[in-house]
Amino acid sequence: PMPLSKAEAKFVKEGVRANIRSDGRGRLDFRDMVLQTGVIPGCNGSAQLKLAETDVLVGVKVDLAEPSPDFPEEGSLRFSVECCTGASFEFESRGIDILNLELERCL
Repeated sequence: PMPLSKAEAKFVKEGVRANIRSDGRGRLDFRDMVLQTGVIPGCNGSAQLKLAETDVLVGVKVDLAEPSPDFPEEGSLRFSVECCTGASFEFESRGIDILNLELERCL
């Protein structure tokens, strides 16, 4: 994480004391949130979360396959992540491919 400058830290502390955030909400005020499940028909599980201007859509598919002949008693999991290129200008060009790979490695 990036450290805050003295001015930024003062701004945050004063906001906490005054019970107000930079967007006008109070400390304990939350944005409206909508969560729906089962939104993608071709998936075994899916969900959509809308939080203010953020919209996240997740789908999960499961397939059964034969174990590898080298390890007939062991199963395996494989993950694939595909983020939408329209989510952020940072994802233009190859930025989205890098994020997808980083997320797959985390899983």
